[in-house]
Amino acid sequence: MGEVCVITGGGSGMGLSAALQMPTNKIIIVSGRTASKLENAVEQLKKEGHEAYAYTGDTSDRSSVEVCL
Repeated sequence: MGEVCVITGGGSGMGLSAALQMPTNKIIIVSGRTASKLENAVEQLKKEGHEAYAYTGDTSDRSSVEVCL
């Protein structure tokens, strides 16, 4: 598995711009509250050669972003 970059607010604006600036050898996870924005962001990132995934959650709500390992 490669290095992973998690971009909060990655569905649009500065978050998406930051994700697009990441090297293509990094796995990008964009997170945010709006699934449709995240899906569009993932499509755009993949067109630019990134391996990208979306994670819907609200970082102001701890229970929506907790991940069990």
